[in-house]
Amino acid sequence: MPRKTQKIHSNRTILIVVEGTTECNYFSEMKTIERIPDITVIPNQSKYSLVASIFKTAFEEQKTKVYDFIWCVFDCDTISKTTPYKKLEELKQQVYRYIPQINI
Repeated sequence: MPRKTQKIHSNRTILIVVEGTTECNYFSEMKTIERIPDITVIPNQSKYSLVASIFKTAFEEQKTKVYDFIWCVFDCDTISKTTPYKKLEELKQQVYRYIPQINI
């Protein structure tokens, strides 16, 4: 009689790169309160709150290939004051060229 085999469920790891401490605290609290099964959420604050810095942090972390998903979270109202909309669109296009399978 053959042995029963089961699928091993792997835990998905999501890195969320954020612009400030408030967002980092929010996702840390959400992680402890929600307790979503089979998902590990890791919030990481970028060095600077500029969009380019947030994307740069995500790119550096993506090279480690530790995470299943990497999300960049930033406040468009705050960012638009320091980064013109045209520049934001250029940064998005750079991201698309670098990692074409992502959704922004």
